Amino acid sequence: MSRWTIYFWEPCISPHKLALFRGLLNHLQVDHCVYVTQEVMLAERLAQGWAIEVVDDLDVRVGPSEDEVRRIIADAPANALHLFSCVHWVPCVVQGIRAAVDAKARFAIMAEPRAKEGIKGQLRWLHSWVTERHVRRNAGCVLAIGRNGPSWFRRTGYRRDRIFPFAYFLPVSPEPTPTPTHDVPRIGYLGRLTKPKGFDLFLEAMPLLQHSASVAIAGPGDRQETIAALSSSMPGQVDFRGTIGMSDVPAFLSDIDILVVPSIADDGWGAVVSEALMAGAAVISTPKVGASVCLRAPWRGAVCEALNPQGLATVIDQVVAQTGPLQDTQRQRRRDWAKDHLSGQAGAAYVLKILDHVYDGSARPPAFFDDLQEVDGA
Repeated sequence: MSRWTIYFWEPCISPHKLALFRGLLNHLQVDHCVYVTQEVMLAERLAQGWAIEVVDDLDVRVGPSEDEVRRIIADAPANALHLFSCVHWVPCVVQGIRAAVDAKARFAIMAEPRAKEGIKGQLRWLHSWVTERHVRRNAGCVLAIGRNGPSWFRRTGYRRDRIFPFAYFLPVSPEPTPTPTHDVPRIGYLGRLTKPKGFDLFLEAMPLLQHSASVAIAGPGDRQETIAALSSSMPGQVDFRGTIGMSDVPAFLSDIDILVVPSIADDGWGAVVSEALMAGAAVISTPKVGASVCLRAPWRGAVCEALNPQGLATVIDQVVAQTGPLQDTQRQRRRDWAKDHLSGQAGAAYVLKILDHVYDGSARPPAFFDDLQEVDGA
């Protein structure tokens, strides 16, 4: 087992990466961690309700120049591993990869697949195939996020034996405060109120449910008319919260029974799936959602293969019949599973097992969702 100093290279300080960063920083096999980021927070993320976390206790380098990037690589200790969260477009990441290749430094890629839909998706595939040769030849491994991550990297030429399924590993949610049991199951939607995120599909499916249910909706977007139409078809059963901050997400998820994540466009992971399981809610998603790899066990939720309102309503009815409203034992089982498989501490242990395999020849670790059959979108 080697000891490591790990450098994260990121577009911004991501609340969905900090738990993994802290998990590695606090691991006995890690000497130190450094967070190199192009900027503190992207404006579009702030508009979606993301919060800038206090990171004064962390070694964070913001907006390094190209000369500073090369010095970071050159001055890194011999046991350093550089973990790049993307390959293109972000200056410090692009420059960091180039410097790591030139210095023959050890590095890995931790990334979602690029969107592969339509002509633009084909062009992205061609772009990756043509421009990433230096990355493919030199990266020690790829931590491929989500259901479709491993297949994307295989199809763009990366070595199959160096690709590992990966996730966004999040902080463990605090134990929820007791909430009143609902008379009917409470179905939730949390995210941008847009068609690619499946919000229209969600709205059209709700009136088709065979079971009685109430609906809670939160997220940014001006969809008052369509939400009002749903309220008319489900009188007194629709609660629209608008945009909520990240600090309010655990309480929202703790007060619903089933979260629906009905994306109809590629969604690399879908951190809300992890957050919902952490809060004890069951989750229904489409195969477009990367985190659907976590939903094959029926007690955690389901994957809806049919991207149409009736198909989604049918799957929701099936999960409602099994789950019921706020069953404490089932919620605790989901929370425990998420803590063991999707927390920052679990992710850190998984990363280090991968590095032990790649660099020290230990056995290849099972996927982070190791109680399931591997599902990678192939």
